[in-house]
Amino acid sequence: MKKVVIGAFSSAIIIILIVLSSIYIKVKKWDGLVYRGVTIDRVDVSSKTKKEVQDIVKKKFDKIVQNRTINMVTDDNKTIPLKYSDINVKYDIDKAVSGAFDYGKSLSIYDRYKLLHNPKKLEISVGMTYDKNALENSIKNLSNTLNKKAKDATIVKTASGFQITPEADGKKVNEDKLKADIEGKITDNNITDYNVKINMDAVKANATQDKLKGINTLISSFNTEYASLSSPQRANNITLATKAINGIVLMPGDSFSFNGVVGERTAAKGYQSAPVLIGNKSDMGLGGGICQVSTTLYNTVLTSGIKATERHHHTLPSHYVPVGYDATVDYGTLDYKFKNTLSFPIYIEGNTDNGHVTFNIYSDASLLSKTYKVSSENISDSVPKAKVYLETYENGTLISKDMIANDAYSK
Repeated sequence: MKKVVIGAFSSAIIIILIVLSSIYIKVKKWDGLVYRGVTIDRVDVSSKTKKEVQDIVKKKFDKIVQNRTINMVTDDNKTIPLKYSDINVKYDIDKAVSGAFDYGKSLSIYDRYKLLHNPKKLEISVGMTYDKNALENSIKNLSNTLNKKAKDATIVKTASGFQITPEADGKKVNEDKLKADIEGKITDNNITDYNVKINMDAVKANATQDKLKGINTLISSFNTEYASLSSPQRANNITLATKAINGIVLMPGDSFSFNGVVGERTAAKGYQSAPVLIGNKSDMGLGGGICQVSTTLYNTVLTSGIKATERHHHTLPSHYVPVGYDATVDYGTLDYKFKNTLSFPIYIEGNTDNGHVTFNIYSDASLLSKTYKVSSENISDSVPKAKVYLETYENGTLISKDMIANDAYSK
């Protein structure tokens, strides 16, 4: 009986060893192959060696990089190509191949056998990278080609009144959406090209015909006489600077810079050498007389109710305005600036008729319910010194008096 039991036990051991050996042999047979059910980006790589998988996947993705194009389509159905090579698309093929080949290999012999006997599907995606800066630059270049600036309405004062040319809206590429659409497609690893619609956003004009219709009434004016003070060269400079300012339109919130509008005073622009105040001394310089233009404009703007955001007084009193009423400028150092704080656009008219430099400001007639006056008080008999105020009247009644300058000059 004992011999029978031992024999049966030995037979079982032999059977187990045979089964284990069979399992081991079958599993070992797949050590150099990818297990069944594995695909890389929809390509079945089952039963392939690592080298075979590498060649298959590389061939597919090399073809994508070399040939695939993103077709960016405009509103009028024009196509602008963007090649994968333009944005340096790269695929991490080695990682995907290693993932496919290593699948299941770390399991126990028995679990590997079960996986081979009853395969489970595994889909591996090839990782992709691209040069984001290159994509953004490509989109920027596209925008530079397709974008169209809005054209503001323009207004010109003529003998018969104001003439307005209507605005024209512009358009610009919606760069964020285009980039998002491309990035949403670029990870789809198909060989075929694809189209992406270029969405254009409307760009509204700042100055519109309706807004400029609010320019209809003279709201302030100021002039100074220069003929008796000026050489032909100084008069020439005053005329040139005034012409540069004539016709300027400022929408509500727009800022004005005298130096920005008139620009550098150069001989190439026609400016001539004339007396100019430098410190406490008079000398010759290109653009002499320009400060009379800035001063006249400064007072015109004040009497429309708009204060300066930058203004400087001379070192010596000016002959053409009271003490404290001047505004000196010097290109690159001293500027006269203001911001249109009114609720309507303003039109600045400048002329140099009859030896006077004159500025007129036009805007909406409703603004005439308020008027403005510049006043001053001398506070020293020994030194030219004055406090200057801007008085505001509503329907003829003084409602505010703000000090806008407290200036002292050399004798």
